[in-house]
Amino acid sequence: MAGGGVHGALLLTQFCWGSAAVINKLGLSGAGMSPVLFALIREATASPVLLILLCTVKSRTRASASRNNSEEKASATSDSDAVELPSRRCTSVCLRLLPGLFIFLDQLCSLTGTMLADPVSAAAWQPSQVVFTVMLSVLIGMETLTMWKCGSMLLTLSGALCLTILGRMTHHSSDREIKNYSLGQVFFFVNCMSSSLEVILWRKLLRHATTELAHLAVMAESYLVAACFMAGTCVSMSFSAKAVDFLCPECNGDPWHVPPSALWSIAYSVAFQTLVAYCAQAWALRYAPASLASFYATAQPIMAALVTCTLLLFGYNPGGVLQWPSYEMFGGGLIVAGLAVEEYGSRQTKRFDVSEEEGTTSQDEAADGE
Repeated sequence: MAGGGVHGALLLTQFCWGSAAVINKLGLSGAGMSPVLFALIREATASPVLLILLCTVKSRTRASASRNNSEEKASATSDSDAVELPSRRCTSVCLRLLPGLFIFLDQLCSLTGTMLADPVSAAAWQPSQVVFTVMLSVLIGMETLTMWKCGSMLLTLSGALCLTILGRMTHHSSDREIKNYSLGQVFFFVNCMSSSLEVILWRKLLRHATTELAHLAVMAESYLVAACFMAGTCVSMSFSAKAVDFLCPECNGDPWHVPPSALWSIAYSVAFQTLVAYCAQAWALRYAPASLASFYATAQPIMAALVTCTLLLFGYNPGGVLQWPSYEMFGGGLIVAGLAVEEYGSRQTKRFDVSEEEGTTSQDEAADGE
């Protein structure tokens, strides 16, 4: 059972990501800066901190292992284990590289989608992560498909369609704006799917962790891999004029343009969206299942809408890029309803399993008495 600290860490994660969606929109809109370059600068700024963190954790882990397990390792190693060691190492390397790939896709698609659409719809998409997590778990045999899960996925899909259709009707009038908004929803879909895969893999890596700082090592490794992918993508796209014009029409063909007005949003993103949020989630996944971490994504649209409304109430809306939430938030309500159905169904299933187990135990006791 997850404690209060775990729930607090997951809620803090969603606040950081929901508020960052709004801040990133302010930093990118009209500034003439590519979202890929924005992400690269963020990753390059956070990477030295994470590299120092990773080296510190690794050194402490080695020192602890050498003190406690020097003799046990020698006696426990067998010939069969030695034969399987290379394949185990290969599997471990893949498991540690894949979260980095999905973090890269998550962040790239999130920033690009926010640039094309709006931060509230970006945050409203995030609750779909728990449904994607359930779907993937069913596909790989970790969970069984139930009526509750089917209803949850139906509600979530309906919510996603509402976000696309109602938001396009209420906020956008020109053909270009409608096209960009719809394309933004595609990027949000990939963003949420990648985030679900990232959570599942992190949970797999951390559920049997024995060291106190294992979550920091996994997070740092994954994020450094994502930084490498982002650097390669940024350099590759700089050679394509069409890609530069698509990602940043205001850049006038300059893929490396960094306006001073975007620096504050980069700083916020490094501090909160990267270091605070990912450390908090990695720690929580040591003790919480992947579905619980994804379930907390339901708070993200609320956080984004709260930050947006707060900024608008104080009259801070440079370039007029922020808009009051409208009818499209009905889609976010459907997504939350889908998650509620999934949670209720899981509890009903657990109750049924417990009652069935108690019934079987009582029958066995009666048979023993006879």
